[in-house]
Amino acid sequence: PDAKNNDQFVKMFLDEARVTAAFSHPNIAAVFELGEEETDLYLAMEFISGQNLNQVTAVCAKKRAVLPIGFSVSAAHDVALALHYAHQFKDPGGQPLPVIHRDVAQKNVMVTYEGVVKLLDFGIAKARGSLGRTHAGTVKGTTGYMSPEQVRGDPLDGRSDVFGLGVVVFEMITGQVPHAGESPLS
Repeated sequence: PDAKNNDQFVKMFLDEARVTAAFSHPNIAAVFELGEEETDLYLAMEFISGQNLNQVTAVCAKKRAVLPIGFSVSAAHDVALALHYAHQFKDPGGQPLPVIHRDVAQKNVMVTYEGVVKLLDFGIAKARGSLGRTHAGTVKGTTGYMSPEQVRGDPLDGRSDVFGLGVVVFEMITGQVPHAGESPLS
């Protein structure tokens, strides 16, 4: 409720809804409806019964184990398929409308209890022609998963998402973070 008066937030919310509502891919969480109830915006999404990769890897860490390599490779494959779909997305007229997720991280990868992997939260995604634009100099994403280009605030393409996926894969396979600092900036 406190964000509904923030025009930038509302534009970002509407961008996410418009972009992800047009997606139809088995490895991307589906958006069913965007609407407004009285003065509140809402986004009705697919319910995913499962855990995100943060939760899955936390259980492994607690048991001092790493995820099975087969699971890690399979999950990475499914996320890569979702990213490829978003990066190659076309509008209804067939015009390219590539979508860069910009926040590929363990917290945004769900694994259903049946083993289906789904990428979610295109909340900071950028599509050519989207309404809300990130202000110059503003960096959005999850610290530790962002590509060097994203950290610098440079223009991004799909390779930045692939970098984030590489970090996710490294963490799944090794049980460690590839780079950590004493603060988010470092």
